[in-house]
Amino acid sequence: MKTAEVEAESNLVEVKEPSNRAPDWDLSMIVAAHPPWQRMLSELRQRLLAFGLDVTAPLSVEWYNAAVSPALHLPWLGRDRAPLAILVGNSRAIWEPFKSAIRMQPALLAEKHPLDAYVSQSVTRALSSFHLVDALSSTGSTPGRNELGVKAAVYWDYDTRPGRLVAMQRLACISGVAYLNEEAHLCVHKQFGPWFALRAVVLFEVDPPTERPEILQDPSSSEHRERLRMEVKAALDQSNISNSKEEPWKKWLAVREAIHPNHPMRYSHDQIEYHYTHNKDILMRLC
Repeated sequence: MKTAEVEAESNLVEVKEPSNRAPDWDLSMIVAAHPPWQRMLSELRQRLLAFGLDVTAPLSVEWYNAAVSPALHLPWLGRDRAPLAILVGNSRAIWEPFKSAIRMQPALLAEKHPLDAYVSQSVTRALSSFHLVDALSSTGSTPGRNELGVKAAVYWDYDTRPGRLVAMQRLACISGVAYLNEEAHLCVHKQFGPWFALRAVVLFEVDPPTERPEILQDPSSSEHRERLRMEVKAALDQSNISNSKEEPWKKWLAVREAIHPNHPMRYSHDQIEYHYTHNKDILMRLC
């Protein structure tokens, strides 16, 4: 949490003695100043940080549904108005908590995709500590309610079943958290560049923000865009060569790096390799 410090000359600041009288709080003003969606976002964000899930952004389900085909729509949770959606993702910050979780829970390595399992477990735990009294299933198909009676549901990026599939990149673009590079099929975060991942979207049965965020523009220079086009072509060509000795994922890594060369938030070597290969040997070697 950032702390604002104000420095001023003593002759320019009038210091008043503190009053023992309690302020006359107007509850309606407090509620108006902090709508429920802000509380939901703040509390969920705080709980997710401990798991390395450091990307969150609020938006209205209505904004998203208007931008995608009906097959990709998110539900309104039985409301007559669109509910709040909170996008959940991570930067390189997830790697150390993930490795620690594997050391403490070796059973994660038995999962088909240990990182997906870790994310599902972490989001569910965050929502449980958010006073959701009903169980949330790993697929998000079972909604929970918090102490205020607010329904919540989770949709995961890896769930591609009909009715569960979400256009996560489009959702990230609409939320204002990232620019969507259509050519590379990658999102570019304001702070993390291309080095972040989209994991889930959580729906809450409360009114969402009403002011739409600004859609981010392509931050790349013309030189970088030309290099990107070349790397995308090389990656596609490599994918069509079945007997190539070079590992195809390295070409797609080159595409990501072409978006923002030498980005300070680039994943570590081990995290990059696991991101592209899902090779459990990497996790066993590290843990």
